[in-house]
Amino acid sequence: KNSFNDRAWSSTHSFYTLPLKDLTIESSFNGDNGYLFNAFSMNDVERFVLKDVFKGNNVDIRNAFLFCNSLKYLEITNCLNGDQARAVALFAQMNAKGAEVKLQNVGNGAGATLRYLFNSCPGVAKLSMTNVGNGAGVRMGRMFVDLYALHEVDLTNVGNGANAELAQMFLCCGTYHSEWNTPNDTWTWTFNDVGKNASNMRDMLHDCLSASDISPDSKFTWGYSTNTYNENPTTGRGAMSIAGRGTSVSMGALLGNATFDIQGVSIGDEWAGVYNEWIYTGNAKAVYNYNGNKSFMPFVDLRGLPAVAASGKDWDGSLKYLTSGMDGVKSVGFATGNAGSATPYALTLPASLSGNTPAS
Repeated sequence: KNSFNDRAWSSTHSFYTLPLKDLTIESSFNGDNGYLFNAFSMNDVERFVLKDVFKGNNVDIRNAFLFCNSLKYLEITNCLNGDQARAVALFAQMNAKGAEVKLQNVGNGAGATLRYLFNSCPGVAKLSMTNVGNGAGVRMGRMFVDLYALHEVDLTNVGNGANAELAQMFLCCGTYHSEWNTPNDTWTWTFNDVGKNASNMRDMLHDCLSASDISPDSKFTWGYSTNTYNENPTTGRGAMSIAGRGTSVSMGALLGNATFDIQGVSIGDEWAGVYNEWIYTGNAKAVYNYNGNKSFMPFVDLRGLPAVAASGKDWDGSLKYLTSGMDGVKSVGFATGNAGSATPYALTLPASLSGNTPAS
């Protein structure tokens, strides 16, 4: 607590054996231009809290917390809120089955990079995020990779920085890997006020929700509100003033098993262009994989999706393959009303998309 503040700090392999079960880092590592790489080996830690940490500008945190094999509970609050904060592959190898992750007031500075924040963490089953990624130009592509057990998700006010990148934000999460999932579990994914400030949500859930033996009462719900969200009094970051549906410039292949390529960045390649702008033009074409992993979520309510918009790039304004390969869905329709309210459809789309009914 209260360590490594008010100066540029640098740490590599510094805390490599931690025989602890419960670890808290608070009000530390807050100077500008800090650098942390492969710093903590977490084999024995079961509960970990990060609070008011990495808040300086231009910090660079890479592979900081490794070998999280025993980690069952992780809480991150008021962190990485400086401008140009970079946190790539922050956590890896979270293998404890049923692990829970909570993020609140994280990555809200301009130009934050949160790609691969959780990389190869198959044991994570529960994820909640509140007020995350609301700085202009935030990069949240492939933020969660290989979270095979992920079946309970709650996102509120996430990815609302101007022009936020949410492409492939969830990559192979909530999947058919039976060793990480329990048959007939109820899966509940809930998004509220997500990606509504000209975001790019292309292929946002890539090969996700592909377990075929989930409970028939499982649901994916995407809502929006008229909330404007107050700035956090501690960080001074994260106010989101967009009330209502908002817009996204691309939602192509958002759900299901279609995909869009990212130039020069293949699946499983964590470091290719990780700090650069990802390009979707040229050879970045929609590829429908008929033999790929399909979605088996039985009820999907998308009435809170942002309205589609365009910014002039040739990959913008797309809803192509929005819900391709969703084998769990047995009926489709359009409806007004709040997301989550009853409709007769397994897949409920915003009435505004039908072309016949005013936006709800």
